[in-house]
Amino acid sequence: MLPTKFRRQLRREADLWAQEGLIDRAIHDRIAQRYQFSDLDVESRNSLITLLMGLGCVLIGIGVLTFVSANWQQLAREWRVGILLGAFICVNLLGFYLWREPAGGKQRFGQGLLLLGALMLGGNMALMGQMFHVRGELFQLLIAWAIGVLLMAYSLRLTSLGILAQILMGMGYWQAYTSGLWSSDRVDIDPNWTYFVFQHMPIAAACLFLPLAYWCRSQAIFTLAGIAIISSFQSNLLQPSMTWASRGIPVINFMLACSVPPLLLWGYGNLSQWWQGNHRNKIGAFPQISRRLGALSLGLTCFTLSFTPFFGVMMASSQARLSAQFLTWDSVVFTIVTIGIWLYLIWQSRNNSRHYPWNWTTTAVGIASCTLAIAIFAQVNAIDTASTSAKPTFLFLLFPAIFWGLLIAVTIVAIRSGLANSDRGAFWFGLGLLSSRIIIWFLMTQNDLMTKSLLFILCGLGIIAVGLWFERHVRNLSEAKVN
Repeated sequence: MLPTKFRRQLRREADLWAQEGLIDRAIHDRIAQRYQFSDLDVESRNSLITLLMGLGCVLIGIGVLTFVSANWQQLAREWRVGILLGAFICVNLLGFYLWREPAGGKQRFGQGLLLLGALMLGGNMALMGQMFHVRGELFQLLIAWAIGVLLMAYSLRLTSLGILAQILMGMGYWQAYTSGLWSSDRVDIDPNWTYFVFQHMPIAAACLFLPLAYWCRSQAIFTLAGIAIISSFQSNLLQPSMTWASRGIPVINFMLACSVPPLLLWGYGNLSQWWQGNHRNKIGAFPQISRRLGALSLGLTCFTLSFTPFFGVMMASSQARLSAQFLTWDSVVFTIVTIGIWLYLIWQSRNNSRHYPWNWTTTAVGIASCTLAIAIFAQVNAIDTASTSAKPTFLFLLFPAIFWGLLIAVTIVAIRSGLANSDRGAFWFGLGLLSSRIIIWFLMTQNDLMTKSLLFILCGLGIIAVGLWFERHVRNLSEAKVN
């Protein structure tokens, strides 16, 4: 069934067509029967009833919670446990019963109750732990809560529950990360399974969320899973361990954090598209989303490295540059998987299959990512050489230009891809990335307010002109394809 909003607009248009004589009454009746115009008023009444029922249930629930909270301390522990479990079970059973109804107001109300039940799960866990004096950290509660909601999402195949589980897992990970839990040396932390999940979040996110994205066929879950995998992968490699305080982050960690994410995401997107084309396993827009995340990761990395000419002085150290001592096995696994994916894609490119997605953009992403890793390693080596001599080496002065060149190359590839494929996202990403970098560089070097105001005016006029030109180009390209 098509969305209600579309059917309402179509009914208004069909009535207008009939009044203007564009269609006769028989065609109007056939359109009305096909799109079930007669059910729109009934659906509106059902939606209103559902809204009123939901509002009433919320008010009743608030009243019950207020009554219980007023007498909570006077209740025995058994009564408190019974109230918590009873409310949780009743809400989920009612939500599951309504969710099984055909598509309509009851099903949406049931999904809302199931989401409420998932939220109640965390409250129950927190209150149970408080009543029974279970000691733990906030991140442990959030991760355990996320696992519980994730089981509900797998059981019911609900996208909303999957997104809630990802949000809770992310909150738990970043709460622990910002609290300084880099290792299990703290005596006040119980290194249970939740701490293991925190330490190995990249693999945990891949194993927990990617199958759910395919199971639910949800682009939102897949996108959030990709972000979770890459952000935790980079954070684990760049975590400020106390053992690195005096030497900086080992350059091998910095190299992998910058180069592996775009290679992994882009290669996975190509591999998924090739698998989909040859095995007819339709997975929607997942390959395109993965490649876009890879391009975004590469562009933002080049953008960040181009800000300071001596970025490696602050971040990386040549000490233990090729040692795996500071590498987690998560980073080793993902690096091996990335290398394997690209070697497999290169080997398959010899078959010249019509479904094979290798093109010049793939080559550019691969070369740019590898150049980025080599430049980071060589820059840190040049820094060490310059520190032992009176004059900086030529390479020490060359690397800022290399990072700038990589940024320009990425933006050119994105703009060209956007023009060739009429992709507004790629075009504006490349143009916005390059424009932002130039504007920031100019603002950092110029202090004259009149010059800055003129710059902003020119940039605004340029963006308007480029936007109008691009839209005209897309329209002309679409008309040429139709003709």
